[in-house]
Amino acid sequence: GLLVGVEAARALTYAWNIPLASINHLEGHIYSAEIKNQNIQYPAIALIASGGHTELIYIKKQGNYKLLGKTKDDAAGECFDKVAKLLELPYPGGPQISKLAETGDVKAIKFPRPMLNDNNFDFSFSGLKTSALYWLRDNTLNSQPKSYKLKAISSSDFCASFEQAIIDVLTGKTIK
Repeated sequence: GLLVGVEAARALTYAWNIPLASINHLEGHIYSAEIKNQNIQYPAIALIASGGHTELIYIKKQGNYKLLGKTKDDAAGECFDKVAKLLELPYPGGPQISKLAETGDVKAIKFPRPMLNDNNFDFSFSGLKTSALYWLRDNTLNSQPKSYKLKAISSSDFCASFEQAIIDVLTGKTIK
């Protein structure tokens, strides 16, 4: 997608005889907040949670960054996509899981909150992905519970519980 976008931009700048300004991809994520006239007040903290990146960045002033923490393995968006694939949901998986999660119970499944209590600002979502894989391997969604004391777990419950685990880690690290 980025290669196609760059080539389209180059073609337009050539056709219109205007300069092409490059920008760092992650800076684009940070400054996208200003698209709707929401100026960033400095100093600021930026949480980037995209398909391939999960980073926490301290911004002293525009263009002055300090990386506080980053993903050690799977980014949050990548984790969403991989679990969505396990659920046989279309790509990209994040929006699909979020839509199902709207009507689910966030407390239906107790997923781990990886690295939430670690004394750093780094992230890791591979363990959460593995936990979701094992839960799906060992359980059946939308099934009748084996005991009258248990509640049947729906796809919406699974997605809500999974999404809440990611939200808790992202917000917990950012607030810290």
